[in-house]
Amino acid sequence: MALLSILVSEDEWLHSRFSGSELPDCANPVVFNRREGAISCRIAGPSHIRFFSGETDSVFWVAEGWAAGNERVVESMMLQAATEWHAGNLHLSAFHSRLTRSFPHGFVVAMFQKMQPVALVLNDCFGRLPLYSCSFGSGFMISRQIFHVHDVFPGQMADNKGRAFHLLLGFVPGDGTLWSNIKRVSPGQALHVGLHDVKVEIVNNALKINPDASIRPVQLVDHTRKLLAQMADSFSHTRLALSMSGGLDSRLLAQVFHHHQIPFRMVSYHDSACSASRDVDVARQVARCLDMPLEVVSLDEASEASYRLLHRLKMGLNYCGMAFLIPFLRGFSANELVLTGDGGDKLLAPLGGLPPFAGMKGLAGFVIRKHALMPLKWAEAFSGLEEGAIKQLLHQELMALFRIDAAQTYADFLLRGRAFKWLFEGEDRNRWFANHQAPLWSEPLASFLLSVPMAEKENYRLFSKLLYGYHPQAAAVANANWGFEVGRTNAIRWLLLKQKIKHSGFVNLIPKKHSPPASSSSLPLFLAEVVPWLNSVGLSQTLGPSLSEEHYCYLRSMME
Repeated sequence: MALLSILVSEDEWLHSRFSGSELPDCANPVVFNRREGAISCRIAGPSHIRFFSGETDSVFWVAEGWAAGNERVVESMMLQAATEWHAGNLHLSAFHSRLTRSFPHGFVVAMFQKMQPVALVLNDCFGRLPLYSCSFGSGFMISRQIFHVHDVFPGQMADNKGRAFHLLLGFVPGDGTLWSNIKRVSPGQALHVGLHDVKVEIVNNALKINPDASIRPVQLVDHTRKLLAQMADSFSHTRLALSMSGGLDSRLLAQVFHHHQIPFRMVSYHDSACSASRDVDVARQVARCLDMPLEVVSLDEASEASYRLLHRLKMGLNYCGMAFLIPFLRGFSANELVLTGDGGDKLLAPLGGLPPFAGMKGLAGFVIRKHALMPLKWAEAFSGLEEGAIKQLLHQELMALFRIDAAQTYADFLLRGRAFKWLFEGEDRNRWFANHQAPLWSEPLASFLLSVPMAEKENYRLFSKLLYGYHPQAAAVANANWGFEVGRTNAIRWLLLKQKIKHSGFVNLIPKKHSPPASSSSLPLFLAEVVPWLNSVGLSQTLGPSLSEEHYCYLRSMME
């Protein structure tokens, strides 16, 4: 079991709510509660999520993360750190570096003083394991589980800014959530928690584009291959299953593990809408090139229970339209590590793609044109914020991220939004049902790739060199999304150019190709609950007929 929560308060009612919160449905649920004075600690979740704990005479500690066989190292390191922390001489940066080496795939660590209400919480430099903080009334809470925060502090106030961005982009920029008092803890932070205050210290936030001009192209591929080999070796003594799509990320992992003769099985799925058919065809071709079988699981439409489970688990912060995946994830055994290529496009491919005339002044408009999930006027109608206010708030978020120029600011925005919010929330959602990892984000591989200049990734150049270097036949299989192979540089260049032109602002196109409208009679009950709400706010006739099932999923997440 894992998934940590900490409550600091002198209110006994809050402590009773804290320890009594019920878990969402999961396999082999385990709950452990411990209290030291005004601090309560709870570790609760599925039994397959790994964690470590221990104590000295004065300190109790907990660590969550995949330790890659370093259990004894972790225990020794934590005992030493607990002693140093109690004595007041713990060097946080050095401790964080040791944690990163022991937990290269992400971690959350907490230590508690036994005789006084003091705690220390740290997360990894990418924020791989989502962590939330909330100050409400007489209590302060940090939790890996946003539903637990809601259980302890009921009646949270909605954040209209967060909800406008959630509907428009699918994530909330910055540290915001859908509620004004609940914040996402940024990567690489140390939170010093006391009874009456919380001090935040940045230890190592690496979730940013950081180009290193000294990287020589002639050495780039060899060094990346070396880091990929280290990553693969960290899983060499584990039972592995690789979830295969028709893209490049999971294909690269398959070729790396195959090249290093590390056993794994390849698994994919057919969904009821047949939207993954092309992906499965490509995955089969890759499997044949590697002379390996591909297991394909057939999935039905998401059940009502699955929709409600995902909503309870992530409280709207993660797209509940992925509920159909739950049977696929639950099909893996508890001792099996499920790997995906998720996020490889944020590390190995070029981020950005701004038109040459775009600058900071027009960046907010470009972001909306390219990434909007629904028209801006819809987000205005649903959130209560005017279109101009939403644009201005987005511009402020982008200016706060400013990095050298508009292109790098945009790249950082994509990384901190679409990776930090979508990718890591999705990975964490999957982890509730299966032992799940996205290994391309392991240290030090991800840090190095974030330092590679975009010019070296342009037109998928780095991806192409790596794939063809490991297995030319598998690399030559067409990408499911493009319809052609990664080595066709001119075709990729033209594809990316068309995307820039489409969203440049000179053409009058809908921000995003929307799914067909959904009939309320065909919606699952969970999503059909949106219809009475649309009626109550007078939007049923004007917007209801235009909404797709995807839109209903996002709207339903706002109704708690």
